[in-house]
Amino acid sequence: MDKIFLRGMKADTLIGVYDWERERPQTLILDLDIGIPEQSGQDDHIGNTVHYGEVCEAVRASLCRTKLPLARDHWRNTSPNSSLTISAR
Repeated sequence: MDKIFLRGMKADTLIGVYDWERERPQTLILDLDIGIPEQSGQDDHIGNTVHYGEVCEAVRASLCRTKLPLARDHWRNTSPNSSLTISAR
């Protein structure tokens, strides 16, 4: 499996352990490691690539839906077989 590394993605979300921490959005800086099938790079077909903008929007949308206090708890709920690894700075 090949990987694409997306570094420094910013996402605003309500996050924190205490209620006062979740009163206004905070900016997270995320690093994403995206696993892609090796055959994705074998041709020039655009449908076999990863659209970075769609990945960023999906991650941001996921963060907007979460009610978990910490980012690490959100990522723990990702499938262990997922080809996406996310870490927050």
